[in-house]
Amino acid sequence: MGIFRKSASAILAAALMLSAAIPYSSGTFSVFNAESINASAADTPYFSSYDDAALYLRQQLTEHVEEITFQVPVKDSDFSETSDIILSAALEETRNSYEGDYLRLSFNRYSVSGYRTSRYYELSYTPRYRISIEQEEYMTQKIAEVLDELNIDGMDDYNKLKTIYEYIINHVDYAYGSSDELRYTAYGALADGTAVCQGYAVLLYRMAKEAGISCRFVSGIAGGGAHAWNIAEINGIYYYLDSTWDDTSLSIEYCDYFLKGTEDFDPVGDPDTHVLDAPEDADNIYDIDYTSAEFQFMYPISLYSYDTENPTYGYNIGDINGDGMVDSSDASMILQTYSALSTGGSSPLNHFQERAADLNNDGYINAVDASLTLSYYSYASTGGKDSVENFLKTLIQEG
Repeated sequence: MGIFRKSASAILAAALMLSAAIPYSSGTFSVFNAESINASAADTPYFSSYDDAALYLRQQLTEHVEEITFQVPVKDSDFSETSDIILSAALEETRNSYEGDYLRLSFNRYSVSGYRTSRYYELSYTPRYRISIEQEEYMTQKIAEVLDELNIDGMDDYNKLKTIYEYIINHVDYAYGSSDELRYTAYGALADGTAVCQGYAVLLYRMAKEAGISCRFVSGIAGGGAHAWNIAEINGIYYYLDSTWDDTSLSIEYCDYFLKGTEDFDPVGDPDTHVLDAPEDADNIYDIDYTSAEFQFMYPISLYSYDTENPTYGYNIGDINGDGMVDSSDASMILQTYSALSTGGSSPLNHFQERAADLNNDGYINAVDASLTLSYYSYASTGGKDSVENFLKTLIQEG
């Protein structure tokens, strides 16, 4: 099933947070007008930039501060929108393994209170953390020790992932029927050796990113219930991994869910097929839609499993001929492919080139993709420094 057809597997999506069976709540808000208050306590931080406020909030969350209070200027958004904007920015992916998805999953609920004056909002976040700061410190130390023992330095990304994956499936047991909060954490998986799917997936996220591999936590439905797993990158392409469902295996040789693509993650017709959730109404900071064009640009999923016999086939978005540039040659290849397909012919591209050629990620290769390629070529040739991914992301946000 090629990229030119919108198959169900090709457009699967997910919310980044927990589904119904993994308890969480969105933020609750209380706000009152405080025009009569001229200034707050002198020790309350004030940030003129929402980005700076988000950085501060991120740092406070990583330190497990129980109440985080600061002020920001009043802009176009109301109180609840402002608090969501800042928290969402604080939880964005970074290169640090203890931020991004890990930080997002470090608390299971939060509340926000505060007030507004004519000049500023005062926001006070109160998160409920799943583990203590002491347990977080243990995690950091233990992961460093395990990765050192695994001796992954010098390995390529495939072998790093293989080694980490085998460690997890051989050291973590599934916590059947457990409602213990620790079973939902990487700490429970690493320190106690027992976890539910979320614990497996968060531990893999943390260890993979510590090893320098781009990885995300994803969730959805599998086997008739809520489930969590991962995607991870090799050579610019992402693959699915489900360490929970492989935890009865002894090595990658016997694993069924390691580095799989959208077309072969599950057997055809399997009733236990992984289906990533897509929220209909994104009404809180956890509802991030995997079907969005923005996410698909950032994390292109392979159609098929990783091929150990041909591990160097990665093509970056827009770079169809793999020469490291996005230019008119790539646009020409896209148009040739479009011409062949539109007249009933077959694609001259392999499926990784097809991924790279579908710049707007709509499941088709056509003149729109060629136009986007030329737009980026024009931008880059006149001094533009942004990556093609960020350039396209900006176009999506503006259009």
